[in-house]
Amino acid sequence: GRITPAMKTKYKDLSTEQDALIEKIEKDILPPLVEEEANTHVWQIETVADDMRSVAQDLKSRKSGYDVQDSELAIIEALQRVIESFEQISKDEEAKPSEPPPGGQGQQGRPRIVPPVAELRLLAKGQEALKQRMERLKKHVEESKSSAPGEISKTDLTDVHRRLLERLASEQRELAQKLREFSKSKLGGQ
Repeated sequence: GRITPAMKTKYKDLSTEQDALIEKIEKDILPPLVEEEANTHVWQIETVADDMRSVAQDLKSRKSGYDVQDSELAIIEALQRVIESFEQISKDEEAKPSEPPPGGQGQQGRPRIVPPVAELRLLAKGQEALKQRMERLKKHVEESKSSAPGEISKTDLTDVHRRLLERLASEQRELAQKLREFSKSKLGGQ
């Protein structure tokens, strides 16, 4: 459909809000996590900020198609995973008030904000979310395809589907790399 002046204003407002959130994330949330080397959480939050920049640019360009909506949903889900991770850390600390916090001490002898087990949980939740996004993409392709039911051919993939599929593959590679890094740094693995 046609984009009305009111819609243009709304897109601009949403883009401005995205920019303000990105600034808050980079100024207030990332520094303490970077300091204590909570790399999985840092990566997840940096990915959210990058995705928010991309969505903000799309909104400035008045784009709001399936790929933009998927990115917006991925942002929301990633933020929910991070929030749940911090909530679980808090629950874990409340369950063991007489012991030092899990994960040992951070730099300068302070308790760690994010223990290693929380990093591992976030990686697992990220893998689950990636699987769900893949299933949503598959469903979307199936709903818009021209081939026989139950089959998906290369011709059923639109440019949007291909871009999303490439993005999901890239995210899977990043997730695997983060798991290798976690294993090496926290577990002494190769």
